[in-house]
Amino acid sequence: MMLLVFTGIFPCLFGFIPKPSFYRAMPSVFLANIPVTLFFILWDIWFTQKGVWGFSETYTLGPRLIGLPLEECLFFVIIPLSCTFIYWSLNSVLPKEPFARIERTASVILTGFFLFIGVWKWEHIYTSTTAFLSGFLLLYHILFIPAGYRGRIYLAYLVTCIPFLIVNGILTGSLTQAPVVMYNPDEIFGLRVGTVPVDDFGYSFLLLLANISLFEWLQKEKADRQVSPIQ
Repeated sequence: MMLLVFTGIFPCLFGFIPKPSFYRAMPSVFLANIPVTLFFILWDIWFTQKGVWGFSETYTLGPRLIGLPLEECLFFVIIPLSCTFIYWSLNSVLPKEPFARIERTASVILTGFFLFIGVWKWEHIYTSTTAFLSGFLLLYHILFIPAGYRGRIYLAYLVTCIPFLIVNGILTGSLTQAPVVMYNPDEIFGLRVGTVPVDDFGYSFLLLLANISLFEWLQKEKADRQVSPIQ
């Protein structure tokens, strides 16, 4: 809970600065987050029941929702809020989309990489599920969503990897006697960056991509309504 408070305080404090005025986008952020959070919580419940991962009782407050600590449920709200704040802030200082020339090629390669990992590590349920979901969502992006902000998502993701490593490192035991989140070694890729399983990087990418995709769709719908002629 302390980590979540620390993470969520930045968009809450700095989101009201006149520029980039993130507070104006917060309704869309939370609205976009609802279906994504519901999906991730259902996924989380399923994996917890299958023993793919578990949560420490020592480092959580106690209240649980179908086996999930309260903090785990709040994670899917606060982390996307903070990541979208980073995305929004980067957009306010970058007038042009980064990686515009290579974005489509990079997206195709990344999609192929995710799908390859999903097939290769089929027997590791966390690895394969995360890889397939990331690959198919990215494939949908390439086929049905015009280019315009994928490069911005990639940049935001790279920037969020810094706080991600700090927060997730603590959750996986870098500063505690035992991890807050415990992984079944039979269900993950096996490689770690410090204490963080590499699978979590794909999980974080999927969470960011899903939230920002819905957020951008809502922002576009809002903009279209504002410029549409009065009937």
